[in-house]
Amino acid sequence: MNLDLYRKRVAGSIGLDTANAGTERDLVDGWVNESIIQFLLRTKIVKKTATLTLTAGQGDYTLDATVLAWEDPYVLPASGQGYPLERVDSFDIRQMRLLATAVSAPPNYYDFEGNTLLLYPNPASGDTLHIVYVPKPSALLSSTNDAPSDATRGEIPEEYHPVLEDYVKWKAAEHANDSSSQNGQMFRAAWEKGLVETKVINTRRAGVKIGRARVGRERYRWRYSPPGVDRGY
Repeated sequence: MNLDLYRKRVAGSIGLDTANAGTERDLVDGWVNESIIQFLLRTKIVKKTATLTLTAGQGDYTLDATVLAWEDPYVLPASGQGYPLERVDSFDIRQMRLLATAVSAPPNYYDFEGNTLLLYPNPASGDTLHIVYVPKPSALLSSTNDAPSDATRGEIPEEYHPVLEDYVKWKAAEHANDSSSQNGQMFRAAWEKGLVETKVINTRRAGVKIGRARVGRERYRWRYSPPGVDRGY
């Protein structure tokens, strides 16, 4: 669905003037781009991987502004096996930094403040950080050539574009004080429902594995425990 089609659908439902360049068409264009950002933030259905080459002795890093959200950080040391990082409070990281004299090891802990990633211990030369992230898209500018499904403009599959449309109509109805949609609340409810359904559909895209039913008491089984962990056996 391109930008021009969004304009026509909003004009047909709400009655805004999107045929001519001006305030209302500019508003609709802004809401379309806003809907893409909010959809990606709320559903996280578009994810990519990124690698950051760490600097020896440097514990703080600023993430690129094109990263909307991220998760699952892990470190590959210059030598040895990779491992996931454990998130702790930034206070704990600062306390460890103040109390430590000289710690030579790849990072084990991390936290995130604002746009700054904090690591501890400091990395060594050749260590790399890997994350899964949601990329921030470029804005839709061309009314006929740009669409949320474009690789650089959201990469949102077309089957989810009606959810974006509900967001735009919600904002447009609020602006127009549209009583038929209870000033946009009907479209807002459709938007929220669409987000939930999107996440459910995306979860099931690769199939859902259902565990086998077990009747009665589970049989006793040994479980591995790290040293010092009391399992109560």
